[in-house]
Amino acid sequence: MTTVRFGLVVLPIVTFLLTLYAVRPVTSAVAPRRLAVVRAAVIVGAFGVLAVEALSAAGWLTAVGISAAWVAAAAAAGVGAWLRFRKMPDDASSVAPRTASTAAAALRALPRADQLVLGAIVALVTAELVLALFSPPNTYDSQTYHLPRIEQWAQRGSVDLYPTGIRRQITYPPGAEFLLLHLRLLTGADTLYNLLQWSAGVLCLLIVARLAAQLGVPRRGQLLAALVAASVPMMVLQASSTQTDLTVAAWVACVATLALDGVGRVPLRKPDLATVLLLGAATGLVTLTKATGGLLAGPFLIWWTLAQVRRAWGRPLPVARVAGAALVIVGVAGLVSGPQFVRMTETFGHPLGPQNLRDTLAMQRHDPASLLINGLRQAHTALEIPVPPVNRWVGDRIVDLAEALGRDPNDPQTTFLEQTFPDESWYPSEDKAALPLQALLLAAGVVVAAVRGWRPDGDRRLLIYAATIVVAATGYAVAFKWQPWGNRLLLFIIVVAAPLAGAWLGSVFERRATLTPSSMVFKAVPRMAAALLVVATLAGALSAVYGYPRRLVGSGSVFTRDDLAARFAMRPEWRASYEKAAADVNARGPRRVGLVTTVDGWEYPWYVLLKAPELRSLQSSEPTKLPPTTVEEVDAVVCTGPAWICYKYVRPSWTFWSDGVVSYLLPPVT
Repeated sequence: MTTVRFGLVVLPIVTFLLTLYAVRPVTSAVAPRRLAVVRAAVIVGAFGVLAVEALSAAGWLTAVGISAAWVAAAAAAGVGAWLRFRKMPDDASSVAPRTASTAAAALRALPRADQLVLGAIVALVTAELVLALFSPPNTYDSQTYHLPRIEQWAQRGSVDLYPTGIRRQITYPPGAEFLLLHLRLLTGADTLYNLLQWSAGVLCLLIVARLAAQLGVPRRGQLLAALVAASVPMMVLQASSTQTDLTVAAWVACVATLALDGVGRVPLRKPDLATVLLLGAATGLVTLTKATGGLLAGPFLIWWTLAQVRRAWGRPLPVARVAGAALVIVGVAGLVSGPQFVRMTETFGHPLGPQNLRDTLAMQRHDPASLLINGLRQAHTALEIPVPPVNRWVGDRIVDLAEALGRDPNDPQTTFLEQTFPDESWYPSEDKAALPLQALLLAAGVVVAAVRGWRPDGDRRLLIYAATIVVAATGYAVAFKWQPWGNRLLLFIIVVAAPLAGAWLGSVFERRATLTPSSMVFKAVPRMAAALLVVATLAGALSAVYGYPRRLVGSGSVFTRDDLAARFAMRPEWRASYEKAAADVNARGPRRVGLVTTVDGWEYPWYVLLKAPELRSLQSSEPTKLPPTTVEEVDAVVCTGPAWICYKYVRPSWTFWSDGVVSYLLPPVT
């Protein structure tokens, strides 16, 4: 039965491949195959979200319902592929699917340097795939809220908000988890969960290369851009996790590449209905996955809209069409993400959740001194190097500056949840890993693009593109508090900025061949750039080899840890406590188990270890609108955290056990 259920994963794969064929550009387009991947990803992603919402509303959010939805989707995609095949013009060979032989021939035709760059990218992606396949989900946040919410949806057959002691389960955007819910219902397990982020990482690299191509960057620069993105330690580490930062980065990159087709004096693509619908769907996926993505998706949409208005100015009908297109984008985005925001508004009175939760993330002071210190702290965390004394010295100088300006460097109004700056981020952790080398390449790319775009004969798209990156990075510093885990939140900016780094590197290496002996001093620049790129690539590789909490070799390798050891990789000392409590509770054969936890407790291990078909929270952050389950309605209670959180639920004659990590309550044997 398990094998049969895992076989159902073929349904979304087939749907994607058929959609990929159906949406191939027939007319001329930049990097048409990559564009087809973007289109298919957005369509299938939007379908995944809408299917969850529709099935939940109809009461059919079950394994059978999801399977039926994918069968219907595969059939529809098959019809679309057949229609596209029928309409394929005779001269469409440039966008025809490549066979293995043609792909191999194209690879052999590449210059040796390009082959090396492509080989490095493939090696990194392959290492990430191995980590994703051989490790169970073990990200800290996933144990707390990413994955428990999926289990609750699966058990309840609904994505409506539910009572929980961990408010983030119902308030943080659920876009990535909606897609993981498909895997959960199709397979009945979490074995393939890591592949969502891995797939998002691959999509990011394809889009990075296409964005570079759209900006007129030659093939080598496109490959270098992809390598810069692929080597970012946080990219490598997150590609095998169940975090959501790569997922939102992929959707933001989709918005960017679709929008970039429609800007410039001579647009690459007119604002046809299909493009408008895709932009709307991609925007909806961004907003439903992570709010930070709007900092970059928004400027690209504004750029696209203004470009359309400029070309249509003075002609009433075209201007009206542009206005209509903008409304359609907003409408489609609302269709994709709106139901979740409606649920939030009905429960908390605001689409982004309760005020106190928003205050934990959003900056509450916006005076120049506070913004400066916040930006410097974020930059320090992103640029840390593997020399702790240097990091501490720079951090101390930022603290000194804050105090000189009369600002507390750890002001709760500018700092996330009582964290203390500075905090080490140089080591390869999926939550913290810094990117000093890649940041230098990205910064160089942004500056050079701005200079080239500013020239009288320059491509203004380069200038505006660089400006969107600066606006997004500045907006992040203005909008969000410093936190030790902030580097992963920047992935969407890093991915979209990578094409500019590739453009600069490509031009540097191209000029190297034309330098004369009299310009020997300038030859240092290509050599330094090459050395920086090589070391940056090695840093990315080391993140896969020795990363945390998943690594290929050494102590804790994914090949030597058993499943439970890997799940508790971030807190191995908790494993025995969870196992002991689960074994004692399972021995009673309960049907429904009550959950009690701290606001950041590891709830997900209970879904893995307990055999009860239903787990229900005895707590609720909104008890009037989301009343919790009572002790009288459950057959046992498990508590995550210190013993005192369980005391109020103790009943006379019930057995109480605790070791300070977890606790349980069992009724008397009858």
